[in-house]
Parts: sequence; structure tokens; C-alpha cells
Amino acid sequence: MMKNISHNMRYVGKKLAICDHYCHKRTIKTDFFDWLTTLDGRFIKTMCVSCALREAWGYSYKQNKHYKKWVGK
Repeated sequence: MMKNISHNMRYVGKKLAICDHYCHKRTIKTDFFDWLTTLDGRFIKTMCVSCALREAWGYSYKQNKHYKKWVGK
């Protein structure tokens, strides 16, 4: 089971869907996350796991200490 990235990046589940964030409307089957606003928790968009990680921790997210804690390294 995958966990939420943060309080505004919530895990939705694994599905076949279109990701239109950094993937540019590519259809993929992977884990998806809902992106919510920080202040009031309203829905912004749904994105794939790679786009969600990049949005949360930047382009080089694998070097980020929060990413390493999230994956359990």
C-alpha cells in the first residue's frame, strides 16, 4: 500500500488514466494522487506518481531528504 506524500498530496489508487501534468496527457497505468490546495483543501487535479513526486519535491526529488524518508531509506 502506497502512502500519502503530504497532507495536500493524497493517494487515490492504481488505475489506467490520463495524466496531464508533466506527462502532457499521456495515458498510463500507475498509482495516482489527488493534489489539494494547502489552505482550504480544495481539489486541484489528479496526477501520476512520478508527476506528484516531482511536484512535491522538485526535479531531483531522489536526493531530497523528505523523499528518502517517504520511501523508507
